[in-house]
Amino acid sequence: MTASVHRLPAKQPFVQRTVITEGDMSWIVLYAVLHLYVTVIRSSGITPHPIIKDEVGSFLKNAPWQHTEMTGALSGGPMVLTVKSKYKLDGGLVFSKKYPSQKFTDCTDILKKEPYRRNRDGMYTIYLSNGVKRRVFCDMTTDGGGWTVIQRRFDGTTDFQNKTWQKYAEGFGHPGHEYWFGNDAIHDLTKDGKKSLRINLKKFNGQEGHAVYSTFKVGSKSKKYTLTVGGFKGSLGMRDSFTYSNGMMFSTKDRDNDKWGDNCAKSYGNGWWFNACHKCNLNGLYYSKKTSAANGITWYNLGSTDAWESLRSSTMMIKPK
Repeated sequence: MTASVHRLPAKQPFVQRTVITEGDMSWIVLYAVLHLYVTVIRSSGITPHPIIKDEVGSFLKNAPWQHTEMTGALSGGPMVLTVKSKYKLDGGLVFSKKYPSQKFTDCTDILKKEPYRRNRDGMYTIYLSNGVKRRVFCDMTTDGGGWTVIQRRFDGTTDFQNKTWQKYAEGFGHPGHEYWFGNDAIHDLTKDGKKSLRINLKKFNGQEGHAVYSTFKVGSKSKKYTLTVGGFKGSLGMRDSFTYSNGMMFSTKDRDNDKWGDNCAKSYGNGWWFNACHKCNLNGLYYSKKTSAANGITWYNLGSTDAWESLRSSTMMIKPK
């Protein structure tokens, strides 16, 4: 449930002016207050939910208004009586209305239904196709926003090493920090075959690069999370190092599904779509400084003479094509 709360200003009178010609004065004054309230809401660029708007009207009609002052003046030709009244509400009075929140399928869905979220990167709640609620980090800024982040690394505080097949299936870490979203969830979001993948990388010298794949899909558990990836486009100096894993099943230290004679995942210490073994390994060991190490977070030859230079950060994120 989502709550919408409107707090009335502390000890600030609502000043109204109206010409009394007939009818009940209190009713006219309250009508003016309702009109003012709706006008204020609209002037700030907010369109109230119809249910909330109706409830505000009822709330204000029944609120304990305090009459503070009344003045009158006559004007001639024809004679008109003008009455000015002042009413106030004590500070701290709160209107609250709850209504069912929407269930979003991914970060693009959030941005589509709530466009004010644009440029507001952070944690959001989405619902998988089976109704399971998951917290996820949304990039609402890059290339139009609406990216659902499935992997995020930047300081090494989350251990990606020596995780079991089950752990990589479920996901681990925290979406507000470093995390792996989980192979089951990644499969759920990509099974329609209509998602693209963006990978953002950063080196310790500050150099950045990104790759976009127009095709990205992860198979089901029964298919051992087989990877389908292709349609590479990259920034200057960014080579296609992920397509080498296309068609590969996921491997972990306790599930060897690679093409090497030994177990790549056990050798490098992390789960990944190893071939024999890799040209990129974004789940590798985190090094706190530039290191030449094939077991680190690597992207083969990212604009460097050192093909296996460990990276400072990596982000994998998806959105509909």
